[in-house]
Amino acid sequence: MADELQIAVAARKTTGKGAARQLRRQGWVPGSLYGPSVSRTVQVRRSELERLLKVPGARTRLVRLVVQDGQPAGESYSVLIKEVQRDPVALDPLHVDFYAVPMDRPVRATVPVLLEGVETLERRGLVPAVGEREVEVECLPTAIPRYFTVDVAALEDGDSLTVADLQVPEGVQVLTDPETILVSAVATREQAGETAAPAATPAEPERITRARKAAEEEEEAQ
Repeated sequence: MADELQIAVAARKTTGKGAARQLRRQGWVPGSLYGPSVSRTVQVRRSELERLLKVPGARTRLVRLVVQDGQPAGESYSVLIKEVQRDPVALDPLHVDFYAVPMDRPVRATVPVLLEGVETLERRGLVPAVGEREVEVECLPTAIPRYFTVDVAALEDGDSLTVADLQVPEGVQVLTDPETILVSAVATREQAGETAAPAATPAEPERITRARKAAEEEEEAQ
């Protein structure tokens, strides 16, 4: 069972673009809390939201959201962070959506894919070419994996690992196409250069032959 994180929010009393800009100037991020049994506007401290988002797997883990000044006071929800809109230049969060999940129903979530054995692969002159970085799953909220891992240490040049290679816990259904490539192994430039170098060797005798022929023709002309 995934451990819950926690974040406190406040009920948002004003709406509209002007009110949202004012909140952001004051260090808040406007947000929405919605689900089968709730729909309301909230606001969260920018620093608290950024702190939460830095936790590994925060986008797929359950979060205990506490409404500090809600009615009734202190009500809380188990939520997933569904979307964070950011400024395209400054990358500051502009809006966040929290989904209050029903704990007895399957939900869909995206789970990140992490690589293991990268250092071993690189010592062998190969590097990982990352494909899809996350996969979509469906399961009960308490069964959502924090992440999947794939081991690239034993891959050879040109080998790939796909979604079908994932070790999936019982009760979790992967919705992403099983043939989707997660990572491939490719040779580094140095490794590729070493492999290609012998092909240049036959050209050397050819240059010597041309030089000798030119010298012989010059002698005949004299």
